[in-house]
Amino acid sequence: MTTAPSRLAERVLAFVVRDPEWRDGVIGDLREEHAKLVGRIGVDGARRWHRRQGLAVAFRYGAHRLLRRGTPPRRWFAAVAHESDGSMAAGLTRDVLYAWRSVTQRPALSAVIVMTLALALAANSTTYSLMDAIVLRPYRFPDVDRLLIVVSHPANEVQRLLDRDSVARGDYRDWQGESKTVRQWAAYEWWDANLSGVDIPEQVPGFRVTPGFFSTLGVTPALGREFLDEEAQPGRHRRVVLSHTLWTRRFAADPGIVGSSIRLDGEPYEVVGVAPEGFQVPLGAEAWAPIAYDAAQWQDHGSTTDLSVIGRLAGGATLEGARAEIAAVVDGQRRDHPDTNANRAATVVSFTAGMADPGAGPLMAVWQVAAGLLLLIACANIANLLMARGTERSQEYAVRLALGASRSRLFGQTLIEGLMLSALACGASIPLAVAGLGMSRRAIPESVIRFIPGFEFIQFDVRLLALTALLGTTATLIFAMVPALQAMRSDVSESLRQSGRTQTPARGRRRLRSVLATSQVALALALLFGSGLVLTAADRFTNGVLGFDKHNVLVAQLVLPERAYAAAETRRRFITRVTDGVSQIPAVTGSGITSHIPYGPANQMRRFWPEGQDLREDEARLVNFRRSSAGYFGVMRIPLVAGRQFDDRDRPGSTPVAMVSASLARQYWPGQDPIGRRFKLSLDGGWVTVTGVTGDVIHNWFTQQRDHTVYLPFTQDAPFAVAFTLRTVGDPDALAGDLRRAVAAADPDQPIASLTTLEDLVEDRVGGFSFIANALGVVAIIALALALMGIYSLMSYLTSQRTQEIGVRMALGAGRWQVVRLTTGHAVKITVAGTLIGGVLSLGLGRVMQSVMFGLVSTSILQLIAIVAVLATAALLAAYLPARRAARLDPTTALREH
Repeated sequence: MTTAPSRLAERVLAFVVRDPEWRDGVIGDLREEHAKLVGRIGVDGARRWHRRQGLAVAFRYGAHRLLRRGTPPRRWFAAVAHESDGSMAAGLTRDVLYAWRSVTQRPALSAVIVMTLALALAANSTTYSLMDAIVLRPYRFPDVDRLLIVVSHPANEVQRLLDRDSVARGDYRDWQGESKTVRQWAAYEWWDANLSGVDIPEQVPGFRVTPGFFSTLGVTPALGREFLDEEAQPGRHRRVVLSHTLWTRRFAADPGIVGSSIRLDGEPYEVVGVAPEGFQVPLGAEAWAPIAYDAAQWQDHGSTTDLSVIGRLAGGATLEGARAEIAAVVDGQRRDHPDTNANRAATVVSFTAGMADPGAGPLMAVWQVAAGLLLLIACANIANLLMARGTERSQEYAVRLALGASRSRLFGQTLIEGLMLSALACGASIPLAVAGLGMSRRAIPESVIRFIPGFEFIQFDVRLLALTALLGTTATLIFAMVPALQAMRSDVSESLRQSGRTQTPARGRRRLRSVLATSQVALALALLFGSGLVLTAADRFTNGVLGFDKHNVLVAQLVLPERAYAAAETRRRFITRVTDGVSQIPAVTGSGITSHIPYGPANQMRRFWPEGQDLREDEARLVNFRRSSAGYFGVMRIPLVAGRQFDDRDRPGSTPVAMVSASLARQYWPGQDPIGRRFKLSLDGGWVTVTGVTGDVIHNWFTQQRDHTVYLPFTQDAPFAVAFTLRTVGDPDALAGDLRRAVAAADPDQPIASLTTLEDLVEDRVGGFSFIANALGVVAIIALALALMGIYSLMSYLTSQRTQEIGVRMALGAGRWQVVRLTTGHAVKITVAGTLIGGVLSLGLGRVMQSVMFGLVSTSILQLIAIVAVLATAALLAAYLPARRAARLDPTTALREH
C-alpha cells in the first residue's frame, strides 16, 4: 500500500497558488506533517488529513486573494496547515450554527427569500418535466433515435406532419423493397373497433398494422406474441393484440386471455398477445390487428393513400442517408407510375418529430420561457433582499474584523448562509413541484389524453429539479456574497466611525438595486402581456364566433362496423331508427346527424374539382367533406345563406347534390350564383350539383380557419362514422340515458364511442391550449407578486435609510404628503422605466409568439395599455405603503433613534 499524500490536494494547490516559491513551501510543509502522521494515525488517516488540509489552504488562499487582493504572509500558511483535524471540524460546525442563527434572526426576510426561490424552482421543474415527457422524450423505446417516419405529399404543397396517414400501399411496398438504409419497416392505418359480447359494448381505439410493427419499435408483448406474416392475408387476419389497459379494464387482467376469442366489429378475433404496460402507440391505441390486403391492393399507387409508415435505420445509416435514398426511390416511382406519382414527394423525419403534435412544442416552449423569466425575476428579487441585508450587516462585519476575525472566515460564513437558504428553498420546492405536476395531469381533459404522447411519463424528475436548483443556488450565492465582499473590502476604521450614523449604501449599490427592481417590473409586464395574449386566444377558441351554437346540444359519436353495415341501406335504416327514437323525447327540439362534428377528434377531406376549371390532382384544393342530414343544420344553427336544405328529393339514385360553405362558393364562383353549379370530389367521380350555401364553420380550433366545406346528404350514401346531434330545452346531459337507449334499440351491440355535450367537446378539444394559457396566467401572477414585492422591499429599505432625513424635514415643517412625494419619487421613476422597457419587450414578445404559435395569438395595443395601467397602479400602491408609514413617524422619535 502506498504511503504517498493526496495527489488531488497537491494538484488543487498547484492550480490555485501561482507563486512557485510559496507553492513549493506549502506543499513541502504539508508533506512533512503527513509523514509524521502516517506512524501515528495510519496511512488512510494521514492521507485524509492531507487532502482536507490541502483543500482548506487552497480555499482560504483563494478567498484571501479575492478579499484582500494580495498575497498572504508565509506564516499564515503554516498556521492553517497545522490546524488539527478536530479544530477544522469544530470551526465548520461553528460556521454552520452561526449561519443558522443569522437565517433565523430575520425569519420574515428568510422566509420570503426561501419561498420566492422555491416557487421559481418548482415552476421551472414542473415545466421542464412536462416538456421532457411530452415534447423531448415522449417515447421510451429502445434506440428511439433510430426510428423514422415517412410522409407522402404533393411536391408543390407544404408537407404537414399531421398528415401521417398519406402513403399509398404500392409506394410503401417500393420503399420497403428498395431501401438499404432502413432495415425494418412497418405501416399502420386507423381502425376503431366495436367490442361486443361483453356486458357493455365499447368502441376501442385501435389500428391495423403490418407484421413486425412491434419489433420495428423495439417492443415485445408482455404476453403472447406479435403477428405472423401469414396472418396479414384476407381470411386469416382475425387476430388481435390487446393493450395492457384494455386487458386490465375489460378482461380483469386474465393471464389466460391469449388464445381466447373476443368479438370485434361483430366478428370473432383470436387474442394472440398483450402489449407491455404503458405502450399505446399510436395515439392511445388499445387494440392492434393485422393489415390484410391481397397482392393487387398492395400494388395500388394512388386510389387509396391512408397508410402511416415508420422504419428503423440500419446499423451505420443516418437520417440524411435515408432521405436521399427515399428521394431516389420516389424519383423512380414518378417515372414508373406517372398517372399517380408524377407530382408526389416524400419527407423523412425522426419518429419523435413525426409523431409530435405541431402545436405542442411551441406552446410548451412559450411556457418554458415564461418559467425561465420567472426564475430571473425571483433572482432579482432575492438579490435586492440580500443586498439590503448585506448593507445592514456592514457594521457587523466591521466590528468582527476589528476584533480579529479573518476575512476568509467571514466570507466562508456568508457562503454557508447562502447555501443554507438555497437548500431550504430546494427542499420547499420539491412538494410544490410534485403538487404542480399532479395538478397538471388532472387539468388535462380525459378525452384528449390519448392524443398526448408521453402523458404516462409526466412525473417528478429529480434530475431536472437538480439542474434548476443549481442555477438558483448559483444566483443566490452570488447575490449573498457580493454585499459581503463589498463590506469586507471597505476600510474597517472608516466603517466603525460611521457606526453612530445612518447607513447609506454606496451610489453604485443603490443604482444596482434600482436596476434590479426596474428589470422585475419590465419582465413582469412582458409575462403579463404574453399570458394575456394566450388567455385571450383560448377564450376566443371556445367562446368566439365559431359559426355554430354550441349550447344545449348533446353529441353521440360512433362508428358502424364495415362487415355488419356494408350496405348503405342498412346504415340509413340504423340512422333513421335512432333519429326517430330521439325525436320522441319531449325535451328534444331538433335532431340531426353528420359524419364529422366540428372540433371533433377526426376529419375527412377530399380534393375539389369545379366544373369548367381544368385542374391537375395536385392543383385541386382539399376541402372538408361531410355527410349530413337536413336536421343537422337546424340543430347546430348553421344558417342557410342561399338555395335550399336537403329534403325528400335527395334519395338514393337521385341526382347527387350538395351544400357548400359560403367561403367555398366565394372562392370558386366569385360574383356568381353558385346554385346549380357542379363539381367532382375525385377525378373519376361523378358530378355533384350545388343546391344550397351554408354559413362558414370553424372545424379545427388549431387553424382557426373557416375551411371550405362540402356537405352531402346522408340519404344518398350513409356514412360509417356518425355523430348524432340533439338540441334540448334543458341540460343536455340529462338526456344521455335516452340517447343510449335509442342506439341500443336500433342495435344492442353498437357501442357509443363518445357521448358529451357540444360545449364540453369544444372545451375539451381546446383543453391543452387552455391548460397552457392558465398555467401562463399563474406564472404571470406570481411574477407580478414578486415584482411588487421587490418594489415594496426596496422602498421600505430606502425609507428606513432616510428616517433621520425625514425626521429633520418634518421637524422643519414638512407635511405628510410632502414626505410621501419625497419617498415615492424613486418608485415612480422605477415604475415608469420598467413599464417603458417592458412595453418594448411585450411588443417584441407578441410578434415572436405570433410567429412560433402559428398565428394563434395576435398583438393588441389596447390590451397592453390595460396591463400597463394595472401594473403601474399596483407598483405605486406597493411603494405608497412604506411611504405612508414613514409619513406617520414622530419627528422627535425619529431624530432620537437615529
